[in-house]
Amino acid sequence: MINGRLWLWLRLASLCAICATAAHAQYRRNHSDTVRLREITTGSTAVTTPTGIHETRSEHDATVVLALRGADSARACYESLRLATTSPQGTWVTLG
Repeated sequence: MINGRLWLWLRLASLCAICATAAHAQYRRNHSDTVRLREITTGSTAVTTPTGIHETRSEHDATVVLALRGADSARACYESLRLATTSPQGTWVTLG
């Protein structure tokens, strides 16, 4: 059986070794890499008025493209975009 203090030092040493290994395994990007991110957001708002509660819901569903250019620059844009709002006046959907 290993005593408590030795066990702690062994765990600390192994943690340092893992951190050092992870630091060397960093991603090296190519100058023409492209990253696509999916972003989904939903929201809800309720407003209380003298005539009652009015609820509005919103949805945002997008794919964002991040194109790396050169060593220190990038360009981002929406590859796809869907915005939707539902309120007492109706539903609106915008596709982009």
